[in-house]
Amino acid sequence: MYLNQAITLKFPKPRDGEYTVSGWIKCPPDSRAILRFLTAGTPSDSVDGLHWAAKGGWYKYLPSSGESEHFEVRAMFDEYVHGTPEVRIERWFGNGEIEIYLQGHGSQPHTLFWGSDDAYSNFVDTNWGLIERFPLSSCLVTAGEPKSWDALNRLQSCKGSLTNSTELAADIRKIALERLQEYSYDVLVIDIDSLNSPIVTHDRTYFEATRYARALGIVPVDARIINPGSKEYTAVLWRSLIALLQAARPRPVFITWQNHKTEITDSKAASPNWKSVSLLNRKELGKLGFLDFHSSVSGGEVASQHRNLRELVKLHPFILDEHLSTIERPFSLEIVSMPLEVKELPKFTLQGMPRHFEVSVDVLVANNYRDKNLLLTLDLESQDGAPADENLSAYSIARSKMEGIDYYRYFPSIQGSKTVTFKVGLPDHIRCIGIGIKQVRELDPVFISRIEILSDVIIDVPIVSNIDQPRRG
Repeated sequence: MYLNQAITLKFPKPRDGEYTVSGWIKCPPDSRAILRFLTAGTPSDSVDGLHWAAKGGWYKYLPSSGESEHFEVRAMFDEYVHGTPEVRIERWFGNGEIEIYLQGHGSQPHTLFWGSDDAYSNFVDTNWGLIERFPLSSCLVTAGEPKSWDALNRLQSCKGSLTNSTELAADIRKIALERLQEYSYDVLVIDIDSLNSPIVTHDRTYFEATRYARALGIVPVDARIINPGSKEYTAVLWRSLIALLQAARPRPVFITWQNHKTEITDSKAASPNWKSVSLLNRKELGKLGFLDFHSSVSGGEVASQHRNLRELVKLHPFILDEHLSTIERPFSLEIVSMPLEVKELPKFTLQGMPRHFEVSVDVLVANNYRDKNLLLTLDLESQDGAPADENLSAYSIARSKMEGIDYYRYFPSIQGSKTVTFKVGLPDHIRCIGIGIKQVRELDPVFISRIEILSDVIIDVPIVSNIDQPRRG
C-alpha cells in the first residue's frame, strides 16, 4: 500500500506489553516516514529504542534509502504509565511516493475513514485494521453539486479564508471528491450522521451553512436553511452519494451510523439488513448497495467487541451496484475501432443479441452541437420475425415516424468529445437485430471512433456491414 499522510494500526493488545511492528518500506531520500506510538506519560517515562515526540508519545524514523528495506520495531510499554498506545505510521515530510508492506497482522484492507473527529475516534476504538483519516470532516452532502462562482469570488476576497477553513474552501470549490481520488486505499468508510449539516442554496448550487461561512458573508442574509431529513435535503445527499460511488469505483464503500444499534449484514443476505436509518429510508439505501455496521450500541456506549475489518470486507467482496461497478462487462464486441463520420457509418445488422446489453460509443462533435439531434437507432423485431410494432417507452426507448429512424435513444448533451454508454433492456418477446447512429438533421460533422457492445453473457453475433470484422472479447 502507499502512505498518504497517516495510517493507524489497530491490532489486539499484546499480553506481555511488547508491541512489534515490522514490514518493508520503500521511501525516497527526499521524504521521511515515522512509526509513532501515541501514549500517556511524559519524556521522563522513557521507552527503549524510541524518541520522545513534542506532540506527545514516542516515535522512530523508518528507512528512507529509496530501496525496499525491511524494518522491525519492538517497544515495551507500561500500561499503568503509558496506557494503551495508538500506533501510527506517518509521513513526516516530503511528497515522494512511500510504499509500505506490513507483516504479522494478516492481510488487512487499507481503510480510508471520512467523518468527524468523534466518529473517527469511535471507529478507531472499535475496529482492528489499517485505518487512515480523510482530511475533510464535512463536504459530503454537497460534494456532487456544481461550483458557486459568486460564493467562490466572495471566499477569495476574504483574506486568509482559504487557509483558515479547509472544509469551507473544499465545499465552495467542490473538490472533496477530487481529493478522494488522489488517495490510495482499499475501502472507504463514511460516517453519514457526522457528515450531515444544514445547507443553503445560492447561485444555482448548494453548500453547507457553517458559522464560518456566515461570518465571511458567503451565506446570503436571506438564505433559506435546508435541514437534514427534508425532501430537498435528501435529494441533494442522494446526488452526492451517487457521485461518491463513481469517484470510489470499483472499491467498496461502507456506511456507519453513530448512536444507533444496527445489525451487521448476514453473509447470505442479498442486501444489507437495515435496522436503524436516520436520514435515508431503507429502500433508497438498499439501491446503493452500501454496507452498514454499528459503531456503538444503544445509549452511546462503545461496543466491547472489536470488529476485524478484514473479515467484514471478506464477507462482502462484491456487493456493488450500477454506480459503483465499472462499465466493463465480461463479454464485449467491438464494432467500430477507427474514426468514421456518421454519414459514412453503415447500420450494423446483428443476430442472436441478448435482451440486456450496453452500447458504448466514443463520439466527437462541434462544441456548439445542437442537443437532441444525434440518435442511437435500434432495429427491433418480435419473436415471429416481424418488425416490432409497440410502445417501448417503459424501456426508455422512443419511436419516430421519420424515415430511417423508427426506434431510437437520444445521445446526451455533448460538447467536443465524450464516451456515451446506453443501457438497453428489452421485453422477453422483443430482440435487437441492428443498431445505427444517425443525425435527425445534417448539421455539423459527427465522428465516431469506437462502438462497442458490452454484456454479462457471451456475445456470439455475426455482423453484416462493409467494415472489417471487429475484435471479440
